[in-house]
Amino acid sequence: MNHRLLMIACATLGASLLSACETEETADGFEVSLSLRDKFGQQVSSFSSDEAITLQLRVENTGDDAASLRFDDGQAYDFNIQNSSGGTIWIWSDDQAFTQATESTTFAAGEVRTYSVDWDQRDSNDNAVATGSYSAQGEVTANNLDAEDARSERDSFSIQ
Repeated sequence: MNHRLLMIACATLGASLLSACETEETADGFEVSLSLRDKFGQQVSSFSSDEAITLQLRVENTGDDAASLRFDDGQAYDFNIQNSSGGTIWIWSDDQAFTQATESTTFAAGEVRTYSVDWDQRDSNDNAVATGSYSAQGEVTANNLDAEDARSERDSFSIQ
C-alpha cells in the first residue's frame, strides 16, 4: 500500500473510532425519589438514636419506551447525609469499592428499580452522630442523566 492510501485509511479509521466514542443523548423520562424507612420498613421522618435508617432510592423510567442509563464504573447510585448546617457528614460510596468497567442498564417502559442502603447513624469518621435534624439525598450516578434529574429531593428527618 502506498503512503497516501495508508494516510487515507488511517484518517477514515480515526473518524470512525471517534464517532463511535461520542456520547449518546441524555436519558430522558427518569424519575428519582428517596424515602427513609425504619427497622419495620415504614416510611418515617423521626428515628431513635440507636436504630439503623434505611435509605431507599426509587428509580423509574416514566417514558413510553425502554431507556438505558450508562455508568462510568460499577456504581449505580449514592447517598449522602447532611447536618442541620448543610455540611455533609456521610457519603455512602466513600468506603465502597466498585468495578472499573463501564456499564449500561436498560429499564423497560414504566420499570422501577429500588436501591437500598442501611445507615448506622455514624459519620464518615465512624463517630456516632448527635441527636438533631438532618437531611438525606440519593442520586443515580449515570453519566447520561442530567445532574438535576439524577438526584432525589433532599429529605429531612430527625434523630431523637
